[in-house]
Amino acid sequence: MLIQIVFDNGQKGRVTEEMLSYLLETGGIISFKRKSGWVRPDRDHVRVKKMLTFSIPERRAAVNALLESDAPLPFCQVH
Repeated sequence: MLIQIVFDNGQKGRVTEEMLSYLLETGGIISFKRKSGWVRPDRDHVRVKKMLTFSIPERRAAVNALLESDAPLPFCQVH
């Protein structure tokens, strides 16, 4: 099941739960939709599933580069 989100650049999309957890950990989204409505991680309580992550400074830049490219993303649908 894909979850509706708003990326930090304002673009809307849908991502998997795993990608949502990653974006919450890295600050890559403005909001996401729960059954109860839209959630803002900066002001609403959000539990994050801890994932194995690597300390790679370029990771966020790589995700942003993918979002800005025209290539289809394997982990989300961008609108």
